[in-house]
Amino acid sequence: MNISYLNCIHDARILEYWKTQDTKEYGNIYTYISMHLGYRITVKDVKLSRDGTSLKILLANGGFSCIYFETCLEFVIEEPDSNTSVEEILFDARRLMPGSTTEVVIGGIGDIKNGSRLYLGLLRKHDKKAIRFDNANARETVFLGSLLTKE
Repeated sequence: MNISYLNCIHDARILEYWKTQDTKEYGNIYTYISMHLGYRITVKDVKLSRDGTSLKILLANGGFSCIYFETCLEFVIEEPDSNTSVEEILFDARRLMPGSTTEVVIGGIGDIKNGSRLYLGLLRKHDKKAIRFDNANARETVFLGSLLTKE
């Protein structure tokens, strides 16, 4: 079952009971449930391949539901000279089911300028509205890291 929201038909006694049940991370079950309604996409891990030519990004959906509309995953490169480029990555976020993870591989990393800052964005395809990652601190993109190479 995928849960996106709680509607107006509910048992108030159960909601009050949830508020009294403590959890370590969220305070109580009610807070936990309310923070996991819908989808909750998180960048879990980012690794550069051994040969330095690709980036492996682990995405997770910690919510109770999946994304129901087509999305675009964007890889944003902010170069030290302030030039910014955006590359669309083939990825269907609708397949990222609740509680699951998936790996996205981005190639061509070896051609990126030293000192560039790398970001990942997720947009709804039909209106280009940003879908914020859970760990993006309310920004439209999540910072993946800076590319620093030995010279």
